[in-house]
Amino acid sequence: ISVMVVRVKILMKGIPTFYVEDNPIVTLETPFRQLQLLYLCFVNTWLVLNPSFLCADWTSGTLSMIDSIADPQNIATLTTFIAILILALRCLSGNERVYRVLGFSFSLAILPYIP
Repeated sequence: ISVMVVRVKILMKGIPTFYVEDNPIVTLETPFRQLQLLYLCFVNTWLVLNPSFLCADWTSGTLSMIDSIADPQNIATLTTFIAILILALRCLSGNERVYRVLGFSFSLAILPYIP
């Protein structure tokens, strides 16, 4: 409770100021904004599997912006969601112990994102 009180006191001093350089997604048009946000799912999945770069932001140039529907980054995003869907279906349909353990691990990975 004391942590919540301190946080509220900090927030009461004023709303933080964000700049376009902090989050350039806000300047994108509607379809490209959603594609860029979906691409972040691929980036975060790739960082879990291969943490070759640990700075995933736009200011240092590690993430490039999606500016067209034909961008190759969309293929990576689509592949990630297909792989997650196949993994979820295998976990739900399999009766072996491996699939139960994989399903439990999958649920633990998703649990933090549920509001």
